[in-house]
Amino acid sequence: MHRILHDDKQRELAASFEESAIRESAKTMDPKVHASKLKDNMVSFFSSFDSGMVNQVDGAYSRIQQLIEFVNFDYYFVLKKFDSSFQEGNVTAPPKLEAINADYVSDDIKDFLEVMLPLDREGDWNQVMDILAQYKGVEVVNRQAWNRLMNALKGIVNSNVLTMIVQHIDQDPYWTPQMEVTRTRIIESYLETLRTRTENVVQKILSEKRNAKVEKLCVAVFGSNPTPRMKFYNEKANMMFSKKLNVEYLYTTPMNYLKTFLLDFFKKDIRELEDLLLVRGKWSTNVMSQQMSDAYYRVLEISEQLLQFDESLNEEGELGSRLKRSLARVVDRDPSTARNVQTMVKEINDDAIQIINEAAGNLISFGKNLKSLIEDSERKDHELIINWKELESMSETPVKNRMADAYKKIYYFIQLMQMFVKPGKPEVPPV
Repeated sequence: MHRILHDDKQRELAASFEESAIRESAKTMDPKVHASKLKDNMVSFFSSFDSGMVNQVDGAYSRIQQLIEFVNFDYYFVLKKFDSSFQEGNVTAPPKLEAINADYVSDDIKDFLEVMLPLDREGDWNQVMDILAQYKGVEVVNRQAWNRLMNALKGIVNSNVLTMIVQHIDQDPYWTPQMEVTRTRIIESYLETLRTRTENVVQKILSEKRNAKVEKLCVAVFGSNPTPRMKFYNEKANMMFSKKLNVEYLYTTPMNYLKTFLLDFFKKDIRELEDLLLVRGKWSTNVMSQQMSDAYYRVLEISEQLLQFDESLNEEGELGSRLKRSLARVVDRDPSTARNVQTMVKEINDDAIQIINEAAGNLISFGKNLKSLIEDSERKDHELIINWKELESMSETPVKNRMADAYKKIYYFIQLMQMFVKPGKPEVPPV
């Protein structure tokens, strides 16, 4: 209904907030630029509703509500009292009205007055008819007949005849109809609903894009989305925390990715590559080889640290047993009993993010050194490793290809981790 009342500019802006339009524009625009444009359009759209427009929309909506109440009055029930043979829906046969006891219709007249008196007899009913016609695609109400009816109702109201009939029937000369005129203000709620709906669509699109990127990165790193590898720090464990505790293990997904990456790739492919480059390679200087070696062995240490961390959350482990005891002491109506659990879970999450960040930082360091070695292997005069030909003879596949594949996996893995861990995230190495 609201768009029918807008001018061309408003219609254009309103159309831009439809989900299909938002999705279409999101395909070609940067997410930040897209969000900014939608925000600007929203501000322009909201500001176009001046007081005159607001009164116009609210007035039209109120008249539609009045019309609905008026046409939904049970006229058949009243007419049936005057003509017991009257058939509902038969508009060709006029009712044969007979005199009846007035007491039978006193309440019906009162009910009719409740729907008749609130009708806005001075309002713009053509506007209402336009709205209904555009909504249904046909003229819903005969306008001439409605205008004649409104004139007749004005006469009834001005004469006060129905009120006096009720006063006479009830023998109550002081009775007056109870008229309740409500003016619904819908613009504010409409605009708020529009804003919320638009924000939800944008968030939905961002979430879909994010999930698609995560899936793409998982394929690049693991070949597919890896199965759960964390035994105790996982989503299943979050089920033991009730909603009232307002806590959860926050980093279950990146921790699972990290464990999978370290066990399936780093301790296999990278270990073999490390043995070739650092053990058998002849370096011109020990500085860079030491940096690369330090990063490699630190990642191995973190791998063991991750396994110990996960095992400690076993019910029989150090943290797991403490957490289980603390959960058993939680009383629903006593928030203080939950604080110990909340503190413990926060510390556990802090440990998890520290493991992730340390692993990422050292993987980045290792990756940068690997990139330098790739560049060195391409030079005519090697500066870092001086026995590349010898190393090639020790490898079944070209060393450069192995280094490039390893670097790409590390690079994509860091990107994957940054999809889940924002605070304190390490910088992704440039390609």
